[in-house]
Amino acid sequence: YRNSTIWQYFSLYRGLDFLDVRVRVDWREKHRMLKLSFPVNLEESTATYEIPYGVIVRPANGEEEPGQRWVDVSGKYHTLNRELEYGLTVINDSKYGFDVYGSEIRMSVLRSPPYAQHDPHKVDPRFEDYPYIDQGEQNFRYILLPHLNSWMENFHRIFELSEILNSGFFYVFEEQHSGPMPGELSLVEVDPSDVALSVVKLAEDSDDVVVRIVEYTGRSRTARVKSTVLGRDLNVHLKPFEIKTLRIPLNREKPIVECDLIEKSLI
Repeated sequence: YRNSTIWQYFSLYRGLDFLDVRVRVDWREKHRMLKLSFPVNLEESTATYEIPYGVIVRPANGEEEPGQRWVDVSGKYHTLNRELEYGLTVINDSKYGFDVYGSEIRMSVLRSPPYAQHDPHKVDPRFEDYPYIDQGEQNFRYILLPHLNSWMENFHRIFELSEILNSGFFYVFEEQHSGPMPGELSLVEVDPSDVALSVVKLAEDSDDVVVRIVEYTGRSRTARVKSTVLGRDLNVHLKPFEIKTLRIPLNREKPIVECDLIEKSLI
């Protein structure tokens, strides 16, 4: 496009349910905006955006809206003899502007006005040294995840891929050796899968382990939180979109305490 180039590298892996796309953009334009478009063959579509600790449904009217790691369009498609329900989730690692028009998802990649320009101020043609934003090369990555049914029935997979894409894996190489630990072990397990494990950390003022869980799909749930390492197993009731933070003492004789977001006990 004019003096600019975009490269997209599509990877479809055998046995996996998503399309992985790595993007490189060399952008040399001014007063232009670049979007990527993903049309989905749907009727009666609903646009859902991830927001901090939750989701929000917005009108599919083409207005640009902020979002976090993913945006989803789900809906129905009518054939001659049956009705299908499916959707598409677009997950990305660094873009936070989206719009949905009908069933077409559009992701805002970059824009290039002069730095800090805002309406109604206009560019003065007498000056030629305005710094323009988003110039040059940038790289990012996104995932296309098609799914049957709505995003709520596929939330675990959406959340899992969002975490992998944005946080990655942390690992340590270790030689084979004997020891008391099993070959596989999870620090914390949460069930059902539409309750997300958001935080696992040490407390700020003690050696307690802080665990934060979130209900994302707008339905009341009783979640099981299990830690074989800490020797704990409990059920926690969550209201729709509720956030709960638990302090788990290393001493198993001490009770687990629910606390607020700054780790102060609610009891």
